[in-house]
Amino acid sequence: MQSERRQNFRQPWFDSQCQRTRKHAFKQLQNIRKNTNDETKHAYQTANTAYKSLCKAKEAEYYQRLEMEIGEIRDSKGFWEMAKKLNGLNTRQGGIKVTALSLGVHFKGLLQLSSRTQINYALPYVEINELDEPIRLSEVQDAVRRSKVKKAPGFDRVPAEFYKNASTELISLLTLVYNRIFEDRTAPESFKRNIIFPIFKKENRTAVWDGKTLSEWFEINKEGCLLSPLLFFLFVDDITEGLPEGVLFADHQIKVLMYAHDMVMLAGSPETLQNMINYTHAYCTNWNLQINLDKSKVMCIKDPRGRLARDERWTLNGTEIEVVKEYKYLGTVLSSNMSFKKHLQQKLKDAKVALNSTWSCFLAKQEVKSSNEYKLFEATSKAIMCNSAEV
Repeated sequence: MQSERRQNFRQPWFDSQCQRTRKHAFKQLQNIRKNTNDETKHAYQTANTAYKSLCKAKEAEYYQRLEMEIGEIRDSKGFWEMAKKLNGLNTRQGGIKVTALSLGVHFKGLLQLSSRTQINYALPYVEINELDEPIRLSEVQDAVRRSKVKKAPGFDRVPAEFYKNASTELISLLTLVYNRIFEDRTAPESFKRNIIFPIFKKENRTAVWDGKTLSEWFEINKEGCLLSPLLFFLFVDDITEGLPEGVLFADHQIKVLMYAHDMVMLAGSPETLQNMINYTHAYCTNWNLQINLDKSKVMCIKDPRGRLARDERWTLNGTEIEVVKEYKYLGTVLSSNMSFKKHLQQKLKDAKVALNSTWSCFLAKQEVKSSNEYKLFEATSKAIMCNSAEV
């Protein structure tokens, strides 16, 4: 049986039911042109009225559903997905213009990194019996429940939605498989394969999919997994112990601000900051860590009209670190003169983009209530402008 092809209509609320009703009305109009009488006129008026009523109901239903979806938006990702939906954007249109073979060569060279210095150290023996217990069914069910939807599946092409709606019997079988893997300490070969679509997914073997063909599988150095952030925090937990004193704030000495793999060092003098940099470099060298000098900057909180003193120069392993007047940290543009003008200008620009992206397709519609328009404004422009307002 031939499947019905999906059609793109001009209006987002216009569907196949509206199309069938319109065709019926046109058919009645053709009957009038062939044979004009009271019966054909009445049939056309009835069909045309039904078509207009259906379109009006479909449009009202569409915007009512949009209002509900906008009311459920809780983060920026949800908003931009809604903005793309309103604007009729398709993120997969156009696609990549290179072959799977060339992409495979690119990622193979990118991910097969050279071997690094081995760090050998012994940890105190700690015995935790709970970690050696078999995996329970409730633990697997909880992991499935917390898994994210609308994510790219693996090589088996089975999405997370399948497991979320699976029966208890299937989850029980998964539990048996995981316990077998845990006992044997060996993962199946299928667990070591992944598909890049279009970015690397952190496994031992991978391939690149360009939408039509799959490149050959190639080995990679496994770097990173879901535990990487936690492991990194534990790895550098003692980095602050040898740092000199920082700045005094509310009777507390604050040396650093740490978030993920970013670190901000605070110092009250040029000498103290240079000592901090020297200690951090020695720590990273000892533990085989690398500092990204391109993203490392120094910002002095002072009068912007003044010049840097002679001793206000800092180096990392002999290379001078750039001194800047502003720096973007965690989405907030910080300035050396403690002004938020640059930050507010950038947020205003972003807020206008967010507002314009939904103006013609939602805010300008007369069918949308003012209360829902204000709700969308608060979820977009107001939320963006108030970013870092606590600072």
